[in-house]
Amino acid sequence: MEDQTKKQSAAFITSKDTLDGAYPGLILGINSRTHSLRVT
Repeated sequence: MEDQTKKQSAAFITSKDTLDGAYPGLILGINSRTHSLRVT
């Protein structure tokens, strides 16, 4: 039987060094944390 306490994780990679490139990954990361995902 699968362990029910195992957490899922998500990784987001941004390609630009500007706020325009980092903002979508930041929003996705924040939303993932609110759904109890481990974000890197």
